[in-house]
Amino acid sequence: MNAMSDRSRVALWLSVCALWLLTFSRLVALDTLPLHNDEGLHLTRALQVWRGHPFWEISDGKIVNHWLISFFYPQNAPVFSGRVATVLIALIGLAGGIAIGRQFSGMAGIVAVSLLWINAPYLFFYERTALSDSQAAAWAVIAIWTALRLARAPSTINAVLCGATLALAALFKLTAAPFALTVALIVLSSGTSLLQRLRSLIIVALTVIALFSPVLLYLALRSGNFGVALGWLASGTQQADLADNLRRLGDALLGFGDVTGATLWLIAFLSGILALLYFRQRVELIAAASLPLGLMLLISLTPMPRHFLTVLPPLIALSGSGLGTLWLRTRRLAPVWATMSGLVVLNSAAFALTAYNAPSQLKLPALDRAQFITEHSSGFGLREAMQRLPELVSGSVPIIGSMFPDSCRRANFYATGRTLRCVDGGGAALLEQLLETQPEVCLLAEPPPIGIPMSRYAERARLIQQFARPQGGTAVSLWCVKRS
Repeated sequence: MNAMSDRSRVALWLSVCALWLLTFSRLVALDTLPLHNDEGLHLTRALQVWRGHPFWEISDGKIVNHWLISFFYPQNAPVFSGRVATVLIALIGLAGGIAIGRQFSGMAGIVAVSLLWINAPYLFFYERTALSDSQAAAWAVIAIWTALRLARAPSTINAVLCGATLALAALFKLTAAPFALTVALIVLSSGTSLLQRLRSLIIVALTVIALFSPVLLYLALRSGNFGVALGWLASGTQQADLADNLRRLGDALLGFGDVTGATLWLIAFLSGILALLYFRQRVELIAAASLPLGLMLLISLTPMPRHFLTVLPPLIALSGSGLGTLWLRTRRLAPVWATMSGLVVLNSAAFALTAYNAPSQLKLPALDRAQFITEHSSGFGLREAMQRLPELVSGSVPIIGSMFPDSCRRANFYATGRTLRCVDGGGAALLEQLLETQPEVCLLAEPPPIGIPMSRYAERARLIQQFARPQGGTAVSLWCVKRS
């Protein structure tokens, strides 16, 4: 009894240390990387919660992730408020992964899951953003853990918990909905009677329906739908390219940080999956957890690297479970495992240090480098322009955000005394209107598109300053136009 108590105490401390390590690694310099366009959108939605619109613009399937952001009061320190919400959910996901790892391989499983999760540059990068993909994935891990509990100990409370966590995964991002198949397969493959399994699944389904009902009712009353979210799926006119999607998955797994370090991490991940299959013979569990990934590869149109994040963490948790078993079965190879683990940690630390100090220098997949560093969706240039506006433009001169409305609202999260007037269509009409009463009007222009032909104003327009994005990316330009 005392020995079991001591092991439980050690397991608890290992888990707590892992959670603290995840927290510190994600929180350091959390606002160094400028806001991505979608992060600004989520912050805007969080502000709408405070204005009484909890379901403002949810057609993209991100339904409640902004509620947690609103809890941290994004009116103050918006970048930190948006991103700390993701860190908090990542902690919940890792806790679920640790619980799964401990179930299959004890303390070795706790260490292995923590090693794979904390030191994956892919997870590290996105768990420091205000995006919903890793949040949905964290709830999917908890859904699998509750499904395993339900399969082992069927009860109404376990079924309700399973349904609630599954619903939360899909409510944070609808692309997590395929985990319903994962949960169903885990419950159906349990050793209980068929009647008990069906009863459990019915309770799970009713719980999911109950939690989704307010959202569906809202959409019905507003004649809305999830058109944007479902637009990523293959249809009769557009077909998914499996080979291209596999290449994109490879970019996501190997494109963050040093290729050698990413390859070592991938080897450890695959070793854990194979070990779980060989030593634990949990073919049905791996198959169930792989279903969402398989569906994404088969039916998604041009997925971005971050989209795979929704479906990979549950597999990371299971891989850690298998890797812990492999360590226990091959203790004589402990020096080899220690060396590989050390190299994985060193690679992760190097990636983290770059993220803390010089995020524009991060090694990212080409798609993410464009999205987060060089193109208009990146916050570089835009953040620097907003910070300089008070010293470059007089306080009485209006400033139009000549850019996409989402970019304009995102820019205002960096306002330090001067805010942009956000409009659709580049602001040409507003510029003409303001010039009728103002001696001068300024424009912060971010292509594409500016929407205002500056040649029309000839000598009245002057370029004040350009704010370049790293690596030759598109620049943000500050123009001022005088009244004729």
